[in-house]
Amino acid sequence: MKNPPAGSEGKVSEFCQNNSGLTTAAFAGNLEAGGTAKAGADPVFCAQDIPETFSVNADAQINADKAIAAVSEKFGVTEVNIQVNLANENGAWKIDNIICPSP
Repeated sequence: MKNPPAGSEGKVSEFCQNNSGLTTAAFAGNLEAGGTAKAGADPVFCAQDIPETFSVNADAQINADKAIAAVSEKFGVTEVNIQVNLANENGAWKIDNIICPSP
């Protein structure tokens, strides 16, 4: 970013994750706690590369103000299945965590 917002200096990526309006306040901390980035992979894609294709399963499991959705990514012949945890905050569903499969 050429002109990052105040408060984002040195942490633009984290700032954007926390201020997108699409994620909960706990999202960045939940990703960090998952350890995927420390293992060398992107904690959103759960991989070291961008998938060729991806699809979201339309059948989310909803329980009150929490939901779990499944995302399938394709890398050539390899398929990676990811769990996305959502939280309903004031009537809006937001991403709370992305759980990558164990390698």
